[in-house]
Amino acid sequence: MDRNDTVDRNDTPERHGTPERHDNLERHGTPPLFSIVLAAHNAQDLLEITLRSVLDQSCRDFELIVVNDGSTDATGDVIDRFAALDDRVVVVHLDSNVGRSAARNAGLDRVRGQWHVPMDADDLWAPDRLLWFADAIAAHPDASIVADDLIEFSQSDDGTVELGRRYASRVTWRSGKVGPVRIAPWFVDHEAVMQPAVRMSLIRERDIRYPETMSSAEDKAFRWQALFAPGVAPPVRVGRLGYYYRVGESMRASNMAESRILATDLVAKRTGNAEFRRLADRTNPGRVWVAQRADRMWSASGRSAPRDEGTDGIELHPNALAGVAVLALGRLWRGLALLSDRKQRPVVLADLQRQLARR
Repeated sequence: MDRNDTVDRNDTPERHGTPERHDNLERHGTPPLFSIVLAAHNAQDLLEITLRSVLDQSCRDFELIVVNDGSTDATGDVIDRFAALDDRVVVVHLDSNVGRSAARNAGLDRVRGQWHVPMDADDLWAPDRLLWFADAIAAHPDASIVADDLIEFSQSDDGTVELGRRYASRVTWRSGKVGPVRIAPWFVDHEAVMQPAVRMSLIRERDIRYPETMSSAEDKAFRWQALFAPGVAPPVRVGRLGYYYRVGESMRASNMAESRILATDLVAKRTGNAEFRRLADRTNPGRVWVAQRADRMWSASGRSAPRDEGTDGIELHPNALAGVAVLALGRLWRGLALLSDRKQRPVVLADLQRQLARR
C-alpha cells in the first residue's frame, strides 16, 4: 500500500483555524545534527514529561518533529504550547488517526537533520543522550547507526519508580565501552533491540520506511532494514543507559508471532541480505514460540487489541525447545548486564525520579 494513499496529512500549517507558528523548515537555513521524530496519539497525560526530557538535552543541535496522530484529547494543545516556547519543535497535525507507522513516516518526510532519532510519546532520555551520540559520531565518522542501551522502568499510582531489565546480548551486556558491535549475535540473542540514531542519507538511499500495514514489530522492521542494508558499517554502541522505556498497560494487536514473520520477510526482501535471511530462518522458530506465549499472556490480561489485517493464515513453525532456549539465554544476558550496570542503575533511578517529579 502506498503511504501517500494512507496518510491524511495536513500539509498547511493550520489547525482548528489557528496558524501554526513554528515552521522551522523555512525559518532555519542550517540543518541540525539530529532530527527527533515523535508520534503521539491521545498522549496528553505523559507527553509533557517526554517533551521536556528531549528539549532539556545538553546537546541542543536538533529539531523535534512531533506528529499529532489525529488525537481527540488535548495532545495537540500540549504540542502547540511547547512549540510556542521552543522553535526547535516542528509540529505536524494529522486530520485523522493513521497509526504509529504512518505517523512516523509523516514525521520522516519533514526531517531536515543529518540523523534520524525515534522517540515514543511516553518514554524518557538521559540528559546527555544526544551528546553521547554526537561524540560517538565524531569518533566513528563512517558509522551510519549509533545506539545506546535501553532500560525499562515503571511508575506506580503512588509515584514509586522502579527500574526493570536492560535489553542485553552476548555482545552488549558489558557497559561502559563505545565502539562497533557485531550485529549477527545481537540479532540472534535479542533481536538487536535498540532505539538508534540512523543517518538520513542511509534512510533516503534505501527508502527505509515504517511498514504501515503492521501495528506490531514495525519498529523492528525499520531498524533491521538499516542494520542489514548492503554495505552498511556495523552499528556503534554507546555502552550507557540512555533510553528509558516506560512499561505500562497499553494494548497491542494479538499477532506478535505473525508480525515476526512479516517483519523478517519484509527485511529480507528489501535488503536482499542473504545473511539476514539465514539468521531469520535460524531464529524464527524459537522467536515465534516466544511471541505466541506473549500473545497468550496479553490476551489473558485483557490487553489484546484486534489483530492486524492480513495476519490470519500466515504459516508459523514454532519450536518450544528453541523458545525455551531463547528465554534462558535472555535471562543469562540480563543477569550479566545487571552486574555490569550496578553503578549506572542508581544514577538512572535518581534521574527518572527527578524527571517524573516535574509533572
